[in-house]
Amino acid sequence: MKKSIIILAGVFLSNLVYAQKFQATLTFKNGKVVNGYADELVKVNKKNLLDYKESKDGQKQQVSLDDLSKIEYKEGDKIAIAEPIPVAELKNEKKWLYKIYTGKLNVYTFSNVDIQNSFRNGNLYSNETEYSIYVFQYKNEPGNIVTSIMDAGPLTINTFQKKANVKTLLKYFKDKCPQVSEAYEKGEIKFKKNPFTFVEYFEKNCN
Repeated sequence: MKKSIIILAGVFLSNLVYAQKFQATLTFKNGKVVNGYADELVKVNKKNLLDYKESKDGQKQQVSLDDLSKIEYKEGDKIAIAEPIPVAELKNEKKWLYKIYTGKLNVYTFSNVDIQNSFRNGNLYSNETEYSIYVFQYKNEPGNIVTSIMDAGPLTINTFQKKANVKTLLKYFKDKCPQVSEAYEKGEIKFKKNPFTFVEYFEKNCN
């Protein structure tokens, strides 16, 4: 399952192209912070360069993602946060992902929907994602690709997909919080169209 997840992530992320630049705050590794307008992550070129403007009508500049520690995209009062984190299944290579939940367990996502989905998440989560790969990061550990959800309607979470994702979720929480498995077996946790019933239980009941 992990191999197929990684392949799918690469396919989706490489095929998306958008023209709009979003209001953004770029935080550099050296502490410098700049405000302006930037492309979303999917438009970063093969040289790892992000197009950026100081104003809507400003001259285009290019910033290397290697020099950045965080990007905050803004739309009104909504913020979508993007950060690089090491991913265990990718040999701890750092990948830029959208953070959609902040807690004891941080949750990031690969997604085949545009940045608008991250705005809807509001740094929490949404049921509107059509296809998402979720990455969990506990404390300072590398992130783990935990679930792969396909959702084009109420009938698309089939038995096979449910079993595969539940198995991966329970395996992830086995050492961090054994009572997650017990709660699932007792029916206290139900698998839905995203992994957040498990995340919420972990946040409330585990250290």
